[in-house]
Amino acid sequence: MNVHNPILKKILYNPVVFHTAKTLLRPLVFPRVLLCRQKYKRTLHRLRSAPKREKLLVMFLVGEPAKWKCQALYKAMEASELFDPIVGLTAWNSQSEYFCTETELEKQHKLAEEFFNRLGDRHVRTYSNFPRKGLRLRSFKPDIVFYSEPWLPIANQTPEKTAGDALCCFVPYFVPSTGDAKIVCMEDVHRFCHTYFTLSESWSEHYRSNFNSLNSVQTFVGTGLPALDLFSDIDKAAANGNMVIYAPHHSIPNPKNTIPWNISTFDWSGRPILEYAKKHPEFKWIFKPHPLLRREVVDAGLMSKDEIDRYYEEWSTIGEICLDGDYQSRFTESIAMVTDCGSFLSEYGATGHPLIRLIRTTNRQFPPPPGGLLDSFYQVRNLDELSSVFLQVLEKREDPMHDIRIEAVKRAGLAERNASANIIAYLARLCDRV
Repeated sequence: MNVHNPILKKILYNPVVFHTAKTLLRPLVFPRVLLCRQKYKRTLHRLRSAPKREKLLVMFLVGEPAKWKCQALYKAMEASELFDPIVGLTAWNSQSEYFCTETELEKQHKLAEEFFNRLGDRHVRTYSNFPRKGLRLRSFKPDIVFYSEPWLPIANQTPEKTAGDALCCFVPYFVPSTGDAKIVCMEDVHRFCHTYFTLSESWSEHYRSNFNSLNSVQTFVGTGLPALDLFSDIDKAAANGNMVIYAPHHSIPNPKNTIPWNISTFDWSGRPILEYAKKHPEFKWIFKPHPLLRREVVDAGLMSKDEIDRYYEEWSTIGEICLDGDYQSRFTESIAMVTDCGSFLSEYGATGHPLIRLIRTTNRQFPPPPGGLLDSFYQVRNLDELSSVFLQVLEKREDPMHDIRIEAVKRAGLAERNASANIIAYLARLCDRV
């Protein structure tokens, strides 16, 4: 729905109004919530009564490896005496450009299996191909199931369906960079999870203030996010080397799309950044596009399929294309990121390295996150500013915002915490394993 009236926009995009309207339009939510709470009570009783010598099986439900951000938590659980982790590969969600056919689904899941084999993570497929159907997770006997994507998984694998068999937890694959609670905590997958692990207690309070507890199950717990565990020592954030990451978002303005926001600047920055990269081979370039970029560029009419394919090929000849979720080491090794992706603002910001933020000036502004982090980035709104900032930050290696950015990272709660250890400790207490 495209809304142009500014007063109506303000009303409709208010998270409390949005949530209330969504609830009123779905009158059966409240009894479903009550039933789900009762299921979790029985599940918790079972987990607390189980022999303490038995490890709890933890399944991480994954739709596509590009969104896999729980590797630190997986490894911490694998090393613990309390938990036995496994990855559950579910069918590709509708956001993926590979959603179309069973052949493509099979191809991508083989790539996913290779990805998790490389990481050394156990994995199992949780769906059948013909017809495409999610298997009930109870057949895998998990005690705890982690969800990380805000849209519902394939049928039979939702938190609501799983609540009677396992404790469902949510840890987002992206690090929030706006205060818009409607985007990050009001979908059904959030509503019916028992526990939602958040970036910090201030984020938990923000979510609670925008959420009607009568129509949700979850408890918000500020533990930090596992995706940031590698970046915890912010005082050692000096960037060395020559690696630069370019991470464009997919949300290009398009008459066909119905989302109320578009943050991509690819229409004016995509080609110029590639041309700049060609002229500066002294940098090691990493091209990390959003998984949907290729499709959205074509749908928006910016390029044909052949043209966007050639665009990707050009990046592969001068640098490296990164399409999976195992990129944290590249973040720590890089000297800067260039991006208009919302989720990378906090995630890459946690490294303490310079972030060059591409801004679409015509897009509505989201509420800022705690800590003033966004103001510590290099803001770019047009090609002249892009050229100036590239000269200063990349070529001259000047970083006048460094001290301001480090302090903002600390205030935002992005540094100096081990989310994996915090989550494990919380679940151990919850399941009476301490």
